[in-house]
Amino acid sequence: MALQRKEEQKMSAEDIAMYASGPASAVIVMLIFFYALYTLATKHLVPLAKLGLERHLSALDALVTAQREDHTRMIESLSRIEHHCSTMSGSEHGSSINGR
Repeated sequence: MALQRKEEQKMSAEDIAMYASGPASAVIVMLIFFYALYTLATKHLVPLAKLGLERHLSALDALVTAQREDHTRMIESLSRIEHHCSTMSGSEHGSSINGR
């Protein structure tokens, strides 16, 4: 009886071939595929995304710097215009007062 159980538990070459070409091989192929996908993502896609993000952020930094410079120049121009207008306004009022 025990001998029969051992013989029943032994797998024949056909049984091994069936599992090797069936579900076990599918799992192995799936693991290889996911490992290759992981390797591709970590070695190639992540560094590309990092470079792209760094370029994007440096472009934004340059844009913000240019906007700050433009803002400073605009404030200076507006203050000069205001000063010039107040000077002209004061001289016109002054001449009209002196002209009386």
